[in-house]
Amino acid sequence: MTVRETKALAQEIAGIVAEVLEQPEGGISAETRAAEVEAWDSLGHVRIVLALEAAFGIRFTMGEIEKGTSIPELARLTREAQAREG
Repeated sequence: MTVRETKALAQEIAGIVAEVLEQPEGGISAETRAAEVEAWDSLGHVRIVLALEAAFGIRFTMGEIEKGTSIPELARLTREAQAREG
């Protein structure tokens, strides 16, 4: 995956996260971390994981779910899951 594709994936994930967490447009960026968003609590995280799995047709492992605490990390984990399942 190219740098441009990685950035596009992170932006797409940021949009999904913003929608799931009901954040204003631009409230979640491609660099956002969970600790920066009040709504990104444990329940919010589960909702994000489910939304990403549905959007990309993937399944995260439990370890991946635990590591996905930022948009860049979620993008990396999504790429890995796509490669694994692809």
